[in-house]
Amino acid sequence: MDFAVFADAFADAAPGELAALVARAVPAPDDRLDLDRLDRPMAGVRFGTAEEYGKELREYVEADLSRRADAEYSADLGAFMALLSVMGQLPALLQTGRLDAASQLSDLDGWFLGFFSYFASGPPPRRLEELLALQETGLVSFLGAEMRVVADEKRRMFVATGASFPGETEARTFVEARLPEPSITRASDALLRQLRDDGELAEEAVLDTVTGDRLLAGRIHTRVSDGRMLDRDGRPHPRRFALGPHTSARSAGAFTRPRTNALPFRQNDSVAREILRLAATRLTPESP
Repeated sequence: MDFAVFADAFADAAPGELAALVARAVPAPDDRLDLDRLDRPMAGVRFGTAEEYGKELREYVEADLSRRADAEYSADLGAFMALLSVMGQLPALLQTGRLDAASQLSDLDGWFLGFFSYFASGPPPRRLEELLALQETGLVSFLGAEMRVVADEKRRMFVATGASFPGETEARTFVEARLPEPSITRASDALLRQLRDDGELAEEAVLDTVTGDRLLAGRIHTRVSDGRMLDRDGRPHPRRFALGPHTSARSAGAFTRPRTNALPFRQNDSVAREILRLAATRLTPESP
């Protein structure tokens, strides 16, 4: 289907007609942008055994590797670049206040940033090939979608379960390697707790325009323009800065693409320039 024809039909289509229109325009299901399927490819799929699930996941990774190396699927790169562009606009969008509280906390913080890190980052092909080699030799097995891990005191073991197949997996050692959700309230770092308790560090709150409530976002409250930390009264500290995905700047917890002037680099450069400006300013003896 010619794009102009598709665009006109898309503009006039009722919600219930979109799926049929897309199916006519893009016959191959793998060529359609399905965010839910990309985000959770094994959702709702149940296997009889761990081995059956491992085989399915292996085939999924192998197909992904083949697709990434095939120039026929260059549209995937276009989707990747589009996500990078969107990510670069988010700080400015947040500053306008046009995102309501539910959208900011649930859609942006709760879904988009994680999906962006998964789709626009992830391991390079060589690492995936090494992972498949380890799985083939039996040194690595997969636990399935919606994984849960509990510490069983009676058995003195960590016990993992998932939604993809029945049964559980036991282990004496559990290494957690993920970026947890931000929380100033539950922070275990001594410095953060001290600054919080002294009122020198505040947790970002988002105003719900419907109820008037201020919903806690879990992040260190910073001034987005220069990364300065804000105290409990919203005042910026003259010489205290915070950077990273767990601040109001919301940079992605992922590696940046070289030579793209990526958002985290721009944020870091802005703070560095401000620190250099402060360093060049002569402080009075009374300054803390």
